[in-house]
Order: sequence, then C-alpha cells, then structure tokens
Amino acid sequence: MEDSLFNPRGVAVVGASPHFVSGGTFFLRALLAAEFPKERLFPINPKHKEMYGLKVYPNLQSVPHPVDYVIVIVPKNATFDVMKDCVEKKVKLVSCFTSGFSEIGNKEDEKRLVSIAKKGGVRLLGPNCMGLCVPKLRLVFDTGIEAGEEWAGNISIISQSGGNADVMIIIGNGIGLKFNKAVSYGNGSDINADELLKYFKNDPETHIILQYLEGFKTIEQGRNYLKTLRETTLKKPVLIFQGGTTAIGKRSIFSHTGSISGDNRVIEGAFKQAGAIMVKQGIRHVLYTALLISCFQKSNKLFKVGPNLGTILGGGGNNVYVADICSKMGFNFPAFDEDMKEWLKKNVGEVGTVLGNPIDMNAGMSGYKTAIKIMKLMDKIDQIDVITYETDFDWWLVSAKIRQKLDLYKEFDFKVLMESIMDTNVKTLIRNIRKLQKPVILVSSQTFYDADIVSKRNELEDTFRKADIPIINDMATMATALKYLIEYKEYILNVKKTL
Repeated sequence: MEDSLFNPRGVAVVGASPHFVSGGTFFLRALLAAEFPKERLFPINPKHKEMYGLKVYPNLQSVPHPVDYVIVIVPKNATFDVMKDCVEKKVKLVSCFTSGFSEIGNKEDEKRLVSIAKKGGVRLLGPNCMGLCVPKLRLVFDTGIEAGEEWAGNISIISQSGGNADVMIIIGNGIGLKFNKAVSYGNGSDINADELLKYFKNDPETHIILQYLEGFKTIEQGRNYLKTLRETTLKKPVLIFQGGTTAIGKRSIFSHTGSISGDNRVIEGAFKQAGAIMVKQGIRHVLYTALLISCFQKSNKLFKVGPNLGTILGGGGNNVYVADICSKMGFNFPAFDEDMKEWLKKNVGEVGTVLGNPIDMNAGMSGYKTAIKIMKLMDKIDQIDVITYETDFDWWLVSAKIRQKLDLYKEFDFKVLMESIMDTNVKTLIRNIRKLQKPVILVSSQTFYDADIVSKRNELEDTFRKADIPIINDMATMATALKYLIEYKEYILNVKKTL
C-alpha cells in the first residue's frame, strides 16, 4: 500500500441512500458526522438528485473532481460494473462493503471482481469489509468514531472484522487511546494482512499495531506475514487477538471472511516466537495492554516494567484477592523489612490493618496525601518495579453526595466545594506521579452505579488519561495487561542480546 491511499483527494459512496437504515446511508452519515469536507464527498445513486444537503451524482464519471477512494454498497451483481467504472475514473482504492463472495463459498465471483480491479490498476479492500478510517483526516466508517486533529494518535489497527475495528476505536477512545489509521479488509481478496503489516511496519506515524486476525487467503500470505512480523516487533509492538480458537470459531471464520485458519497452537507459537503479543482474553485486554504501552512509551518507562509490585489498596479482603490473582500470574509483592515498616508507621501512620505489601489503607483510604507518601517511599525501593494504586474516586464522590443529602454544610454549596477539592486532589496526584521514577498504574474500581457518580468518575479518570497516566478499572485486567507488556519487554531484551 502507498501513503496516498490513506489521504484521498475525493471520496465517493456508490449506493448512497437517504433511507436511514440502509448500508448506503450508514457510511455517508458517518463521514458527514465526522465533518469530512463536503466538497470532496460524492454520493452516487442514479435515483436521487440530492441527499443530506449534498448533490448526488448518477455515476462516477459524472463527478467533476478526482476520486481516489470509493466505498461500494450495492447488490453483489452490480459490483462488477461499479468496479469497471472505478477503473475508468482512475480510482486508486475501492472498499467493497457488499458481501456474498468467498465467505459463502462464492470464490468465482470474488476472483472476477479482483481480476477487474487488478487489470485496471485499482487496489481492493474486501469484499465484505468496512474499509479505511483515518481520524485525523475525518475519514471514518462509523458515526460513533471521534474525528479531527485532537483525536489523532500513534496506534494503528489491522482487522479482518469491520465490527471489531469499529469497537476497538470507540472503546479505545473511551479509555484514553488515540488512533492513527485503521483498516478493515474483510475477505482480503487483494490487500491482506501481510501487506498491511508491512505498510505499518514502515509507517513513521504508527508506534503500536493492533490486529484482529482470522487467517489468510493463501499459505504464502501467512509466510510473508510471519517474516514481516519478526521484523516489525523489533521496531514497534504488535498486539494480536486471534479469531477461531475453537472448532466452532473456525467454522465461523469461513462463513465470516472465507479465510484459511490453521492449527491455532502452531500459529500462536510461531507468532509469539516472532515477538507478537498474543492477547487471548479479547478486545478490551488488547486495548488496556496498548494503553500501558502507549503511556509508558511517552514517559520512557516501557522497559522499566517488571513482575515486582508495590501495591496500595483498600480493604483487607481486597488485599487477599489481589494478592491471589496477581501471584497466580507470576507477580511478586516484595516484603518490607522492619525498618521500612517502622518508617511507614512514623511517616504515614497506622493506615489500616496491613502495613506490608500490598498496603491496606482501609479507613484512611480517602487520604490521597497518604497515598502520595507511600508511592514516594516505594519509588526508592529497588526491589519494586511497578507501583499500582487503587484510587478511591467513588468514595470521594459518594461522600460528597451523602454530606449534601444530610445538609451538613448549610452555609455553602458543598457539592461545588467537594468538586473543587477533588479537582485539587487529582492535580496533586498527577504532579507527584510524574515525578516518580518507576511506572505507576492507577486502578479506578467501579463501586457505585449512580448516574451522577459514574459521570463524575469518568471526568476524574479522563484527567489522568490526558496526563498519559494509565488508569484501568479492575486489578485483574491491570495484571493481565501488565503481564503481556513484561513478556514483550523480555522478548526484546533477549533478542538484543543475540544481535
């Protein structure tokens, strides 16, 4: 692929429709909602003259402007003539949303479509795909995707599933990730994972690659992909979520994208040996692992991570739970010596029932100043690699709500005061965390589901996200994501030893 394919001079939607629930209107509405320049957007439909305030053209040839990218949403039997029109218009790239090809065993029609494209010098994504997404350029494939310069990032996505690409971007934005480019390639009849990985390997705007992979069209593509993967992981992390890990899943792959899927254990082993981060739990764990990588890349702490944790929690039972789940994953909680425990008593106070590691702040949980003192202490302990702190945002918020309800402070608006205090607390935490030498991960447990609390909690979490401090909503997910990151670090260090 070429860079120019991701920056089209004009975009046409062939099969655009004014009907709200049609596929043709889905893509057009997404581009309009993202504020893609109207003067470069061309709906194509011979049955209409205007829709959504745009002039509608009967065919591509009638568009008086260069068109580099075409989204095709027409019945399968009409795709061949549309592709011929694309060749005549000198279109660079076609994304074919239309299905009914190799994913249902119809290989001949797919070959015919690819043949027309190749003979005419047109590149093809799909069929059966969502195509391109470049948030910075407001080129998107769903109305739920944020767009514009402020949403441009350094993470790119390669996905056989359009839905999974869509979800990765939307959920990713919600937890603090920003994306550079995303490609949904569906059946992969022309452009496939091997070519896309090679492009992103060399793309200077891409620092992290996320991939949803089901399989390849040919064995040769698989070999090319593996070769490129070995080269790519030494330059930038590649996180893969593999589909079809069960017999039923494999059967679903063929009816989804018509791809070849081999022995998953062999594939997973080969990809891990090539340095890929193979995420088994699903898309959310892919995204949270990417979040840790992204934040620690920016703070130059990526290679400081390790299995030895210094952990601040609240509640004795919670301590036991966290110690169990983290220990099962191979994490350690280095014990404090007696001098350190005495230091804690004098400088932090009797914060709870446990002054060991993990530390139980218990009743003193709302004292963020106490947490800062402890984190500064942990930052000086050589045996600790990563500091994790379970914040108490929900308890701050519910405390404000209860005091307001009890009307304890009649002389002023307690809600406004509490929000001001929380704002100050967050800024103080951010300022002190940035001064620490060790990587820090915050965990914001979701205890209360009152709408006001959820809304304000999200605001507080966003403040940390904007400061590039990773915040995850439960300890188990945090531990899993951190484990994947440590494995990648160890792979890179071991490979460098052999170079």
